[in-house]
Amino acid sequence: MLVILGRPSLKMSWGYLVLRLMMERELCSKQLSSVLCKAILAAPALSVHEVVDHWIEEGNEVTRSVIASTTFHLHKRQMFESALEFSESLELEGHEFGERDFASHVDLIAKVHGLQETESYIANIPKSFQGEVVYRTLLANCVPVGNVQKAEEVFNEMKDLGFPITNIACNQLLFLYKRSDKKKIADVLLLMEKDKVKPSLFTYKQLIDVKGQSNDITGMENIVETMKDDGLEPDFTIKDLLAKHYISSGLKERAENLWR
Repeated sequence: MLVILGRPSLKMSWGYLVLRLMMERELCSKQLSSVLCKAILAAPALSVHEVVDHWIEEGNEVTRSVIASTTFHLHKRQMFESALEFSESLELEGHEFGERDFASHVDLIAKVHGLQETESYIANIPKSFQGEVVYRTLLANCVPVGNVQKAEEVFNEMKDLGFPITNIACNQLLFLYKRSDKKKIADVLLLMEKDKVKPSLFTYKQLIDVKGQSNDITGMENIVETMKDDGLEPDFTIKDLLAKHYISSGLKERAENLWR
């Protein structure tokens, strides 16, 4: 029950009611999405498509919020096959996909079926939705499997298509080269400088780790100073990384000073 003290204006009362309604709808949507995810988890013998059909028959609606939340929770549980089947069922039912929906689908195909099938799927996405996010997602899935050649092909294709070079895409290459070919890191940094791509904390984290792995403590500290000059302060993960390399180099006191 809404209790009103005094005589508030109509504008205040209406604003409160709208806010209350929005909060209740958001809560309801989260509860429904949780119910759908639980239904999928509770019926391993049924296909995801069958579970969703039954859920709809019970009078529930598959809203954008429900789709996003259900996909997120399945992904979080690393239930990639179920998440992919859920996405496929939505596509078959005619749900309207945007670029980020296609990118999510690309990510799941790559995780379940590999890069080759992913590229075949991308080729069939409407041209208007074959954007930077879709190709960036493909690039990101080249990294965990260590496919340097394919990652470079995708990155170059993104440039050829006229997509802007972002620190997200460059960071993928840095992370890949850190594990496979450190000599190529300089090429990525030169490209970033040429295209005026601003490094992120993740960028600096990779560079700090490279210097630390080679026991170049002075070089590592120089990178930290450059990062600070760019207006970025070390976060918890970077301090933890610095401490690890200090300790491995016998510099325990410097590691302790990071947390003072």
